[in-house]
Amino acid sequence: MLEKFMSKALLYIDKDTQKLNGYFLPELGEGLIIAKDVKAGIELLKFKHSQKNCKTVLPEENKDGARFLLANNFQKETEAPRMILGDEVDWQPKLIFSRIGGFYG
Repeated sequence: MLEKFMSKALLYIDKDTQKLNGYFLPELGEGLIIAKDVKAGIELLKFKHSQKNCKTVLPEENKDGARFLLANNFQKETEAPRMILGDEVDWQPKLIFSRIGGFYG
């Protein structure tokens, strides 16, 4: 599924280690951002919101992303519970800096 979105991906490479620390897939839903650390996530959020009027939805556990958005004049609109069907999956909500969309579950 992800392969068709990779040609437009923006990668965040750590300058010191030369390792991939995050990525932004602008054409996947609302623009997925996943990062290994806060610095990469915030830099990718900055880029995302420099391109066009868009929205970002974060898991409530991503306090760093929320602080960045609120400090830059974004407003919290609403909250929604995370819904799952079936077995719980191991996920890292602090590393999600922009979800794909609510319709993906």
